[in-house]
Amino acid sequence: CEPSSPEERRRWAESLYSLGRFERALHVLDGQRSRPARILRVHCQAQLQKLRSARRALKRLAQEELAPKEVLELAQTAVRVCANAGDREGVRQWAARALLAARPRRRSGGWLFAAASMRDRPAVGSGRAMFAAIEVRSRRASWNTAPTVG
Repeated sequence: CEPSSPEERRRWAESLYSLGRFERALHVLDGQRSRPARILRVHCQAQLQKLRSARRALKRLAQEELAPKEVLELAQTAVRVCANAGDREGVRQWAARALLAARPRRRSGGWLFAAASMRDRPAVGSGRAMFAAIEVRSRRASWNTAPTVG
């Protein structure tokens, strides 16, 4: 007996994801249009190496004004997907967006994320160049607005 409400189905998919049943979780998410379901779908696609689908979904999500918690939840997967696709600018943009999503008092957490995103990712460019790009963007951006990420 499968759950019928969208919220129950999403929670079930989250449970399946945590058990490593990514294909089954994607099946449960079929037809779900809520933002949390779409974010979970990206995580599943990334785990299954369905990078083209994940990148399309990330581009759509990047156009939305995501809550800081959603940005931080999604950014690690987004950086991995972009890096695996050789998309240097995507890596920089998602890392910068994660940095900006971190609250001012927890800003160091954003820097730690940005540094961790460069670990094992030499194909996306030097860490020094990435940090310089993030620093410039973070100085220009307002803490109240989401940066344009594409």
